[in-house]
Amino acid sequence: MNKINRVLCIYSLLCAGKCVDPYQLANEYMVNVRSIYRDLSDIRVFLTDQMVLGKETRNLKYCNDKRRYQLI
Repeated sequence: MNKINRVLCIYSLLCAGKCVDPYQLANEYMVNVRSIYRDLSDIRVFLTDQMVLGKETRNLKYCNDKRRYQLI
């Protein structure tokens, strides 16, 4: 799976209200966990850009208790 498809899949999971674990995603997509962190960073930049335009109010946050990322 290429990067664009992987980022869109992760974004879809987040939009569906799921919490994502970078290590689990790395195993699932057979990439280094650092690649997943870069993907999450790309999603965070996209959401920030959308906030500036007034099109998005959610933000990507890390939940310490769950050790996962989610949109809030």
